[in-house]
Amino acid sequence: VLNVCISYGQYSPATFEKLYKEVTLEKNSNTDFSSKLGEVHALLNNSELKTTEEKLKAYLILANLYNLKGDRTASIKYAEEGRKLAYEKSLYLWESRFYGFKSSIYRNAEMHFLGEEELSKALASAKKADPSNDLYIFKANAYHEMAHYALGDNRIKDAMEEMYESNIWVSKINDSSKDFFLASNYQYMGILFNRMNKPDSALVYLNRSLNLTRKNTNHNTETLRNYVFNYIGEAYLKKNDFDRAKSFFDSVSVSKLQFRTIDLNQELYNNLTTYFEKKDNLDSIKVYKHKYDSITSILLQSNAKTVNSVTGKLIRQNQMLEEQTKPHLWLILIVILGTAALFLTIKRKKAVKEEPHVLQPEPVAVKTEELNIAKETLTMLENKLAVFEKEQQFLDPNVSAT
Repeated sequence: VLNVCISYGQYSPATFEKLYKEVTLEKNSNTDFSSKLGEVHALLNNSELKTTEEKLKAYLILANLYNLKGDRTASIKYAEEGRKLAYEKSLYLWESRFYGFKSSIYRNAEMHFLGEEELSKALASAKKADPSNDLYIFKANAYHEMAHYALGDNRIKDAMEEMYESNIWVSKINDSSKDFFLASNYQYMGILFNRMNKPDSALVYLNRSLNLTRKNTNHNTETLRNYVFNYIGEAYLKKNDFDRAKSFFDSVSVSKLQFRTIDLNQELYNNLTTYFEKKDNLDSIKVYKHKYDSITSILLQSNAKTVNSVTGKLIRQNQMLEEQTKPHLWLILIVILGTAALFLTIKRKKAVKEEPHVLQPEPVAVKTEELNIAKETLTMLENKLAVFEKEQQFLDPNVSAT
């Protein structure tokens, strides 16, 4: 896979399109990352890509390659670069895709709040896109992704509702990918029924998914089939049918590594640990528990890097904001104090010309006026800060400190 050469001086639209499909659709981790990353960076830096769509595809290739490489921070960076370009060109479906991509990265890094927020932005942007088969595919995926967030919050019924919504958009797809998306949805509905401890219902949907995947043998379908086998095994575990459960786990274990993601291996080893616990096989428990813990440790380290990167970026931006805002806050204070001083001076000058019994202004009146000025200013600042935080303007370097 990815045995095409698109280095500078040898670029052609056909080879670039081939690379785009292989990276973004196949997502094969058996890839020469350094070579491919260098080639795509060269295309962007040397202005080889002439159209906006080619540039957007390049950013999506980079985001996918960095994600496959395990560098989620760089993956998010290039997804955001692509999103900005799509926004500038009013290409709403492309903008939605980049939002959706970032959402998946955040979800996999256990940053569910940020992920769900990005996905909400994706769906909002998609509303402005023209109807098309690509839009139906995007919305089918987006609502499927929403179900992940609902399940993450243990809102299983809400997750099922999101899947029903996803199925509606799948029904609108009018090409050969329709079966795959429906199979993917049935697989996830099986997961939800397993979570509700309804293994019989889970098996109905998982077998539907399996039937839809028998027609194809591409990378995505083979990977999906392994997921389905794993969850069928889990359903039989819940039914205490241990022999059948083990046979499906074995089907996944002997499959090629390129068709097993790290997340799938983690779930498989967890299920095998549970299986051997029920069989009282202590030696096998130790083996698969160790495998499960090793993968979990790798994922935690990767997630920690992503969280630290995002948190560090926010801290740096907030520090810059504080430094930029300080002079303006002092200016506001000076204006307020200057206004108050001017007001008092005028009052005193008027008082000199008046009778002695009104020489001193009433303390209550002066105090009330000063408090009114401060309150209005405070309200103004609070309103601006509320908008600033709600719209996350601190993430936009173009928003002025003022």
